[in-house]
Amino acid sequence: MQAAQFFSRRSIDDLEDEIISLAGRINASEYEFLVLVREFDLRQGWKPYHFNNCAEWLNMKCGIAPGTAREKIRVANALFDLPQTAGAMRSGSLSYSKARALTRIARPDTEQGLLEYAIPATAQQVDDYCRQLRNVQRDLSGEDARRLHNSRQLTRSLHGDGSMTISVELPRESGELVMKALEMALSLLEAEQADPEYATAPDEETLQQKQADALVAVASGFLAGGEGQRNCTADHYQVVVHVDEKA
Repeated sequence: MQAAQFFSRRSIDDLEDEIISLAGRINASEYEFLVLVREFDLRQGWKPYHFNNCAEWLNMKCGIAPGTAREKIRVANALFDLPQTAGAMRSGSLSYSKARALTRIARPDTEQGLLEYAIPATAQQVDDYCRQLRNVQRDLSGEDARRLHNSRQLTRSLHGDGSMTISVELPRESGELVMKALEMALSLLEAEQADPEYATAPDEETLQQKQADALVAVASGFLAGGEGQRNCTADHYQVVVHVDEKA
């Protein structure tokens, strides 16, 4: 099938206009979704299913990952006290990504100024700007750290073909520590494969495949290390996080 068959007869300008228009409708629909979720949560509609909270219900019934579900509930509740932010999202001019960032910092007396910045800005700019504002407010920075720590989790899924998927959600500094360990393990594996005595030359592998091998090597090394022993003499690593002086 030729690639041209997948293309419509719209011009690029028409495509752009339709995408932007649809994005606005998605924003408005997302707001409507949040309002419904907020009421469902307040009325504890998830309790008859014996879930512990609404996030678990969203995970099971709507296919939303637990961490994302918790964020949606937080945003939905925050919008209740931010009428201008809620109105901008309802009209389609404010995306969920921007609303998520704004609701971490906005108050009824500050939301108008934040909206004036957020609506014309990119989602990344809004996220960075709100993070900078939070860094100078110690109570909010501490709240961020607690939220990230409490949302940490590891889940696994077993598949019928004999494979397993492992998903982990960590605060960024903890995730960087894990990645540093994988980098070290990967370096050791590559050194072993470069040895002339290495039995078989590996096929061309992707970085993701190599990192998967490194994760298995880390687990194997930990299990083989024995109680109180270490199988690696590498130095400890620290992740240094730089914040504003006022934080």
